[in-house]
Amino acid sequence: MKRNARNHALLAAIIVLANSMAMALPDDRDQPVHISANQAEQDEQRGITIYRGNVLITQGSIRMTADEVIIYSENGDVSRMDARGAPAVLQQKPAVDKGLVFARGSLVRYHLDSEHLELIGQASLEQEGSTVRSERIDYYIQKRLVKAAASESGETNQRVEVVLPPKPKTTPTEPGN
Repeated sequence: MKRNARNHALLAAIIVLANSMAMALPDDRDQPVHISANQAEQDEQRGITIYRGNVLITQGSIRMTADEVIIYSENGDVSRMDARGAPAVLQQKPAVDKGLVFARGSLVRYHLDSEHLELIGQASLEQEGSTVRSERIDYYIQKRLVKAAASESGETNQRVEVVLPPKPKTTPTEPGN
């Protein structure tokens, strides 16, 4: 594939995924947050809460699974959340008429104040057959901007990978029908 065509394919996949993730179901943020884990530890002085072992967090259509989740708080408000796993998985239904979005990585980091989602280590972002895989994916929710990058170690075998499903074929209608 020529470089220009490859860039257009990546751009198309990123636009599809970014548009679908930018809008969540309207009531997700208004739903209660449910957290279950094998262990929980809260350090109020440091503003850190750690959940370990089969961590499951749900809120409306949002579902996160991880081996460990660390929640960082500043002045009583959550500022950042780090989920680690093999992989950590975040899924969400962006709209009633859209399929689930799956974000995976060894580390899934969400910065609440800047609405920036980082997927690090065997990262992938998938929805309705479109997939972006890379060593790192950054998603800036408000800007609807997705950036994918191969390993920074310079290894040539690690590259950004994009899969775009074919468009469904439409059957022409016969005249007079």
